[in-house]
Amino acid sequence: MAETNSKKPKTHKIIVGIFCVALILVVTSAGIYYLSQPKSQPEASIDVVTNFNDDAWLKTKIVSYDDTGTTIEGEGYVNSLVKSRTYDGKACWIFSDNFTFTYTNGTVRDDF
Repeated sequence: MAETNSKKPKTHKIIVGIFCVALILVVTSAGIYYLSQPKSQPEASIDVVTNFNDDAWLKTKIVSYDDTGTTIEGEGYVNSLVKSRTYDGKACWIFSDNFTFTYTNGTVRDDF
């Protein structure tokens, strides 16, 4: 009978040990899962800072070369304009481009 009593406390310690290890694994897994979730993003505000000024403009020169990069096939300009306006009762920015390009053969492309 002495052997039976000595095995019971060891079995009890093993079960408690397994329970503790399982508990640690569950808590660790839950922590990893929680930390790996994407953080919620705040809703985007409809207020936009553009740093544009009314009637701001930009003139960009464009030069087009052939495949070798040595012969100019044409050149032109993009004129960009920003206007502050109201559309459908809401303040907005209007951005427009006027593209004029002249090829070396004299053909002119003009787009707005």
